[in-house]
Amino acid sequence: MQISKMKRIIQFMIVFMVLVSSTPLLLAQEDTIGRETSQEQWKWKEAYQPVSISLGYDTLTASPVSNNREDQPWWEIFGYEKLNTLVELAMAENYDLKAAENRVEESRAGVQWEKSLLYPSLSLNPSFIRQEFSANRPLPFDIPAQRIRNNTYVLPLDISYEVDLFGRIRNDVAASQFNWQAATALQKASGLSIAAEVARNFVWLLTLDSESEILERTIQTRQENLEIVRTRYQAGLTNEIDLQRAQTELSSVAVQLKNNQLQRTEIELALALLTGQSASEFAVEPAGIQYLAPLIRPRNQVGLSISRPDLQAATSSVGAFEKQLKSIQKERYPRLFLDGSAGLLAGQSEQIFEGDSRNWLVGATLSVPLFEGGRRNAQVALGRAQLERVNNQLKQQELNAHQEVEREMSNLLRLHEQLLSQQEFLTAAQRAAALSQQRYLKGLVTYLEVVDAQRIVLEAERLSIQLLGQQLLSTIDLMVALGGDVGTLEF
Repeated sequence: MQISKMKRIIQFMIVFMVLVSSTPLLLAQEDTIGRETSQEQWKWKEAYQPVSISLGYDTLTASPVSNNREDQPWWEIFGYEKLNTLVELAMAENYDLKAAENRVEESRAGVQWEKSLLYPSLSLNPSFIRQEFSANRPLPFDIPAQRIRNNTYVLPLDISYEVDLFGRIRNDVAASQFNWQAATALQKASGLSIAAEVARNFVWLLTLDSESEILERTIQTRQENLEIVRTRYQAGLTNEIDLQRAQTELSSVAVQLKNNQLQRTEIELALALLTGQSASEFAVEPAGIQYLAPLIRPRNQVGLSISRPDLQAATSSVGAFEKQLKSIQKERYPRLFLDGSAGLLAGQSEQIFEGDSRNWLVGATLSVPLFEGGRRNAQVALGRAQLERVNNQLKQQELNAHQEVEREMSNLLRLHEQLLSQQEFLTAAQRAAALSQQRYLKGLVTYLEVVDAQRIVLEAERLSIQLLGQQLLSTIDLMVALGGDVGTLEF
């Protein structure tokens, strides 16, 4: 019995030791799972296949090489010197950005104001009073009064000071410092927004210029086709319908080119406004898309709240409201004021600097709130509600920030896939157009087949340009969603 009991005890101890030893492993596994979740890798972070786009006589194959400096301005990764110049000009001349800088200065001055309340207030208030008393003034005794003139010369040095017994003033100072940090972050957010808007407008210009190059080349081609059709028509080898079709297609492309030029003017005017320049003197030289969009991937989500200035501003606002709530709560506590004055007091000017003219006083006031109809409690409730509101707004902004990054990464992936398919479509359309032209010259088909084939090529080339522009725009939006921090990227 004792042996079997001992066996059971030993078995129980073995099982207990196994359970105890396995508990840390289970906890470690749970912790690992938690850490993997906390890493929060991006959903759409995938490698891209190489792609090259042929547009007419040009082939776009690679993105510009980046310096990969963590302090590199994000717009430099696109490789356009003109874009760098425009953004730098906007950073220096844009009036909205200057207004944001003024708000930062206002917040800095607010910090200095709050800090000044931590120190005594010292002032020199010299005064002279000449007074004449009425002969009919009331007196405590029934005696006749006389008219009396009196001079008073006062040269006092006054001092007043509120003792920060419970840290209310220090909380106000901390709140103003958080507001200053928020204003600084919002200034960065304004700069990021303005730079992004300049980059978007610049990309729209590149897209329109590339489309215009294609349209001009198409006009030249269709002008040549028109001459061929006219020659064949005059020789009796084709009918008038083919001639009118050729003329119609030429005119249609010319109209599209004029529309592009109109849109380009509107974008130039918008860039002039963004860069703080006069619209009458501002112009951007035509330049089409020269590079594919840089292939960038953010590392992880950990640094998003650090790199995005709007999240920095929201976090600082939460800190400001926390300090303001503490300050409001301490409004219910007693407040101690110290006052004093020392100086000279005399009735005649020649006596003002005599030793007997010295005058001083010292006093203290303790202000204790007793009844205010619930005003303080209402202020505290209001402060708590405001703090909860900004906390919820911060959480929503963080969700929005992650959603923006995921959306732009998904857009870039899908656009990249579209470009791969679009290149096949464009190559096939160009080959079909060339074959249709040869068949028409041999008299095997009507000009309608040539028109349809060339129209498909034009649409394919314009769609390729538009996809390239959308890829550049999505890359800009991704950089904005990441806070414009190149150090968070993988190239």
